[in-house]
Amino acid sequence: MKRLYSSKFISKSELTAVTGLLAGGKNGKLINQDGSIKYTRALSNIELFRQQRTPYVYPLFKVHKMSVDELLQIRPNNVATEIEYRLVVGMSSCQLTRIQIWLEHLLTPLAKFYGNFEFIKDSNDFLLKLEEVKKIAEEEMWDWSNYILFTVDVKTLYPSVKFNNLVIALQHCFNKCTTWSSDIIDSLTELIVYTLKNQQIYWNTAYYELNQGIPTGGKHSVPLANIFLSFIFIHSLDTDLDFKRYYVENIKLWNRFIDDCGGIYKGNITEFLIWFNLLINCFRKYDLDLTCDTDSHKISDNVVTEKEFKSLTFLDLEIFKCDGTIHTKEHRKSTSVNKYLCVTSAHPRHTFPGIVKSQMYRIRRLCSRDSDFKDAVKNLEIRCINSGYQKKMINDILSSANSLSRNLISAPTPHVHNSVIRLVALAGSSYVKKFTEFASRMNRILFNSDIRIEIVKCTSASISRLLFNNGNAISNPVVAYSDGCTACTNGIINDTGYLKSNVTDKSFKVDINLNCKNGGIYVVDAACAAQYTGKSIHFGVRSTEHFVQGCTSVFQHIQACNTCNGVNDFKLTFVEDYLKRGKYSLSEREFLWNSRIRGSINTHKTLAS
Repeated sequence: MKRLYSSKFISKSELTAVTGLLAGGKNGKLINQDGSIKYTRALSNIELFRQQRTPYVYPLFKVHKMSVDELLQIRPNNVATEIEYRLVVGMSSCQLTRIQIWLEHLLTPLAKFYGNFEFIKDSNDFLLKLEEVKKIAEEEMWDWSNYILFTVDVKTLYPSVKFNNLVIALQHCFNKCTTWSSDIIDSLTELIVYTLKNQQIYWNTAYYELNQGIPTGGKHSVPLANIFLSFIFIHSLDTDLDFKRYYVENIKLWNRFIDDCGGIYKGNITEFLIWFNLLINCFRKYDLDLTCDTDSHKISDNVVTEKEFKSLTFLDLEIFKCDGTIHTKEHRKSTSVNKYLCVTSAHPRHTFPGIVKSQMYRIRRLCSRDSDFKDAVKNLEIRCINSGYQKKMINDILSSANSLSRNLISAPTPHVHNSVIRLVALAGSSYVKKFTEFASRMNRILFNSDIRIEIVKCTSASISRLLFNNGNAISNPVVAYSDGCTACTNGIINDTGYLKSNVTDKSFKVDINLNCKNGGIYVVDAACAAQYTGKSIHFGVRSTEHFVQGCTSVFQHIQACNTCNGVNDFKLTFVEDYLKRGKYSLSEREFLWNSRIRGSINTHKTLAS
């Protein structure tokens, strides 16, 4: 990470967030005797690593690949040996979580761009691709009896990836999709392999390290797997002429969702098996094996048997040929529990109608025929009733199913907006809703442009001050004067730069450049350990209101508390400037700090209200 910072590939804030290191110290100017940048710690090793738990391994049994009858025949004591399973690593909040999250954000868009010829986000994305093929088929009048629908699955992908092969794939991806220098590419690949090799894992009272494979459960595992599989396919097209010839001439559709692939092959089953064997040979060069299924034949260990029911399962879809075209419908595994969120759950009440409605829209997208959709709606109603949902609520929602038309909508491509227009509205006023609706409508219209509109909700702060002062550009501090300021006059301002919650015992770093002429979030510390979090556009005026004029929660506390007798029994901490809060309102920032400090004076005020 230091090398990446020195190459100006990452910013100072990124380096600090991931490693806890400050480049050049707090002021950014510290250097070593040899003239190199000196690094100091913003976060201790204890906070970064020692308090984080070690990832643990647990088996995920693949019961979805078995029938109910097969499951019932297995004795409880034999579950671990007779049911196929995948080892999943629980890596939440582990020692390398920070760097994994950073790598995930870096690698995910690269993985999509690198494998854009095959990448699909979900089943809806696949349906859109399928509809495009169906339009071509209608125009060219395809004879579907001469086409094979197929799926390909990579067996035990994650544990089978070898580090040396992954490095080759990453370097190929970086060289093809970026303009990064060789030093940056080498540093990134070294960093990625480090996060794999040095991640300790706890299993059966012992600690282990990986000698190969990508841990299932890592934050950056999915983009790494996507890059690796795309590399195998791209490299095979570049180096294997027979494989490329079959792919160009016969493959009419090829899509992949992580290790699940689906497509359409032009030809009979014999010709398809020739191409599939070429594909197997390509993957075996990297120690990976494949399984395959088609709509017409079942393929298992080189044994091909014709199916009685001509259909194919891919993701949550059942795909089949009918009436001279391809149709899809919802697929549910026989071992599915067929229940939704328990109705006695503490979730908001609107969650449960939302589940029913979203499931209805989902199966409408999946089912291309109205008859299949009607059957799926009946099954949905049964599942909802079995989950304890009210029958009246279910019927009210599903009554609109008959008039629901199938509409496949492609998700818009994210666009980078260079110009932001902020509309300022007084929070709680009737204008907020109108402004929000207007901004949403304009953002849809301006989606492909460089302009985006944001809503800034203002509370007690002056709207004119917000409009004509850009908080992100303020650099000159306001000069403080002690005249008339109760806090300055009595010397009760906390200038240590730190604030501590007396409830959670957590410390927070605050801006030491603020004074009584600023405004924003402040915290009052009482001698009795009580605390109060508040907001104001003028710290000095508000301190006088608290300690002199009365009619505030702090003043009422002074009257009721036996320990706090006057202003000198308090400390006032200026936490942050409201002009630098970004798009968040002053009330939102106050709520955040109130949840951090949890002052008892705020609590009493809330209970009284």
